[in-house]
Amino acid sequence: FSCENISFDKEQETKMKIREVYDSPICKVLNVGGIVLWPFILYYDKSPALEVRYHELTHLLQIKKHGVLGFYFLYLLDYLKLRLAGKSHSGAYYALEFEQEAFNDQYWFYKQHPDEQAAIFYGRCVAIENNIV
Repeated sequence: FSCENISFDKEQETKMKIREVYDSPICKVLNVGGIVLWPFILYYDKSPALEVRYHELTHLLQIKKHGVLGFYFLYLLDYLKLRLAGKSHSGAYYALEFEQEAFNDQYWFYKQHPDEQAAIFYGRCVAIENNIV
């Protein structure tokens, strides 16, 4: 897959299956930078940091792999196992397999794409390649 000849405009973005919501009250109540509640990506800020956007994109790829219900079932099951094992909420969150993958991808991505425009473009290419948009 190559992103070299892909251009994006507002009309194409409005056709996306995923909807991004900025300045989300849900994120403010939960005190999180972003969260995927299929088919929405909710962000705390009006202009979320690139690393937050890429982290949430990783969750979209996980949803594509496991299905919507499968992803949330496995996510909650993993969380409950970790909590029952004695981890705090924060400890369980950071130990979740899906979160570790998202943070690892986020770190790799940011090291590979320090330029903001290149990072945005790459993120959109990943979304298109994986039929998320």
